[in-house]
Amino acid sequence: MMDLKKLIAQHFPDDLVEVEGILKFTLRMPNEKIVHYLNIGCTNKNINKLTICVDHDDDEFAIELIKNDVEPLEEPITIINTEFKDKKFDSILIANGLYHRQLRGIVNENRSDFFLCLPIFKSEFFGNETEKDFLDTCAKFTPVYNWNREKNPKSIVAFSNQKTGGGTIKKGVVLAFPIIKREVNNMDAVENGTMLITNYKNEKLDIRSSSKGFSLKTNKIELTLSNLIMSLAQEPLI
Repeated sequence: MMDLKKLIAQHFPDDLVEVEGILKFTLRMPNEKIVHYLNIGCTNKNINKLTICVDHDDDEFAIELIKNDVEPLEEPITIINTEFKDKKFDSILIANGLYHRQLRGIVNENRSDFFLCLPIFKSEFFGNETEKDFLDTCAKFTPVYNWNREKNPKSIVAFSNQKTGGGTIKKGVVLAFPIIKREVNNMDAVENGTMLITNYKNEKLDIRSSSKGFSLKTNKIELTLSNLIMSLAQEPLI
């Protein structure tokens, strides 16, 4: 069994400190610093929790995040609803070490016991992402290591707009909220325009456009065009 503390110390000899029993070490890049917090054997000897933030230190929040009794389930991703004292996040995402890539090349043994803990808004992940989807979301869609970020709801969108020529493949793609809002506006008065939005709860909003306006169908609530954009902004569906 590897000695994680000694292993980390070998790779971060000048940037390793201990904060309330948690290892804190920093990877310094030309344009940013990446601060790691590692709780070794936090609930039992086979669970090691890692969290990461970029460009700032937040020891208090890191301790709150990973120094607890919350244990991951057997699934690659576990999402647990929670409340934090001074942050607006509403959930913790715990990713199995076989799913995430953090410290790969440094921690190679027993990856299944090496869990990445992320503070998230529950609307940012579906919870059933494949490894590729999870990595893509973290790298391209949601800045998960920015602990001061605004909520970035994740939705799958399939749309077709004959006027602009815009559209997606039939099964849809993940789009950020500003792009969804823009494409809804672009559909105004477009004949035979279609858009299907599916959020993290599998709630769906079906939008059809014509020269006369929009029609909307949803499996959640009745919506009208006048409150569509407001609804997206307030996030009952997305």
